[in-house]
Amino acid sequence: MTTNTTRRFDSDRFICRYELDQRPDQELVSINQTSYRLIQEAFGEQFAMELDSTGLPEPVSYYIVYAASLIHGAADAALTLILHNLGREAKILERQVFECWVRAQYYANDPDEARDALYSTAFAEMRLMDDLGYDTSSDRYRNMAKLCKRIARVRPDATRYREPTIRKIVGAKPENPELLRFYSLHYRIASQMVHGTFAGASGVMAEDQISFDSRQRNPNYTIEAITAYILAFLELADARLALGLGERIRALKLAFENSTRKLRTDP
Repeated sequence: MTTNTTRRFDSDRFICRYELDQRPDQELVSINQTSYRLIQEAFGEQFAMELDSTGLPEPVSYYIVYAASLIHGAADAALTLILHNLGREAKILERQVFECWVRAQYYANDPDEARDALYSTAFAEMRLMDDLGYDTSSDRYRNMAKLCKRIARVRPDATRYREPTIRKIVGAKPENPELLRFYSLHYRIASQMVHGTFAGASGVMAEDQISFDSRQRNPNYTIEAITAYILAFLELADARLALGLGERIRALKLAFENSTRKLRTDP
């Protein structure tokens, strides 16, 4: 089976003539769009960032704001891909939304580790610039070196900190099968495609053919999963940053629960 799409490119502009996938549930799509658009509405283009005693951003708030932008973009892009018959690629973005939410929750629960994680980014950038062969006399390199020295004085643990993996954050271990299933379902499956490992080939390769048709059997699964992650993130952001979204989040959650219940009961 091949994807039923056609594309036309004019010399002076791009024109999309895709035949869009009509299988996604319109009510679920509407809730999904409303949810990720609420992120941008709540945060706006600017946000008054709280600073800690060192004059650097308060780490939990900083990560939540950072994740908000990533989640908004990934959710918007995923829905676009699904409607354009690229559900397999949308699932990769589903993983990104999941990871941003999980890390935001993790750092919110452990502000001290969040501080090490944030401060460690300066040292990670220094290592990257060294690997890229940056001119050590450039303003960017020298400014980053000064920042690293400043951080090392007040937060020496940050010099060697490495952010934990999602598996470690979730606590996915054989002795905890529920968390292991949670991690495998929401993160590991899509990760195989992200990293291009052989383990991801089962969804693409058959005995005698390769599938270039990226449509999922049921595109609503990814839309549903992303919406659930967004709502969980919105609850976290509202609780941590006092965004005043309580009533709207509750209304969206109720609509989402009704929509997914309807999808499960419809023939």
